[in-house]
Amino acid sequence: MRPAQTRAAWLAPASMASVLAALVAAVVPGCFVELPAACGDGHVDLANKETCDPAAPGPNNGDRCDPFTCRPVSEFGCGNGTLEAGEQCDTNDFGNKTCPSNKGFLSCTADCKLDESTCDPCGNRRLDPGEECDQKPGSFTVAKLCSDLTSYPDKPYSSGQVNWCTDQCVWYRGPCNYCGDEEVDDPLLVDVGLPDVKTKLEKCDGESIRSSDRQDYCDENCPLLDLLCTPRCDAKCQDFVEPISDADLRCCQPAGADCPQQDAPVPVPCCAGFAPGVTDPFDPLAVCELRFTTDDQGQPVQKNVCR
Repeated sequence: MRPAQTRAAWLAPASMASVLAALVAAVVPGCFVELPAACGDGHVDLANKETCDPAAPGPNNGDRCDPFTCRPVSEFGCGNGTLEAGEQCDTNDFGNKTCPSNKGFLSCTADCKLDESTCDPCGNRRLDPGEECDQKPGSFTVAKLCSDLTSYPDKPYSSGQVNWCTDQCVWYRGPCNYCGDEEVDDPLLVDVGLPDVKTKLEKCDGESIRSSDRQDYCDENCPLLDLLCTPRCDAKCQDFVEPISDADLRCCQPAGADCPQQDAPVPVPCCAGFAPGVTDPFDPLAVCELRFTTDDQGQPVQKNVCR
């Protein structure tokens, strides 16, 4: 039989706790020890700024409560609506970030990453699909030829250059025009989006000249009446360049006029004599042809006339 003093060592832990509790109750009746409040003790201690407890019952406790802070897990991390370390954004909290173009709005993904797909790309200084240009607002850039641009009217640009990108990320086409395409044009739109911006009326364009302007100019500058001429057009298609000599003015007989003689008192060639490839403006074989016409009595006659 074992000695009595060793019996306490044989008591189970639960029995030991019961004995100690009985001793305390016997020695100090009606008193108990109050432990300090702590997260996880099963009590929501508002004085300790706890709003939940992982060991307490209730819908906001258990695994919904952070075991270290006794605050709801939803108050921390991605999705709580507050931008925290390691996050680019959180719900509607983007910090001081905005769209690169300052147009449109930012979005935030479910894993708190920035999403710029809801921003307007025009203005982000990157050339995105559908954009002709994308520069810093109000800035000018290297000039671009209008002939390289799509012409909104059904006529290609033939001159002019642009260097201003609009807030729609397309080039401002105001300086573009059609001078240089060898066609005399009335005022034309340069852009369907700019209804008030039109080109100037062209008086001439290369060798192409308005007949009324040509006749007025030739009547004033050629030595004989009823002559035509081929004045040189200026680079802006707005006027004629003053001739350096009579040869530059190139006064000439219109088509259907009698084939001129080089030994005439005032030799004036056919206008066909200034056509490309003709070396001698007085060569009758090159610039004249036989045509049937009528004389003063209405009788048919054959004459050699300017082509």
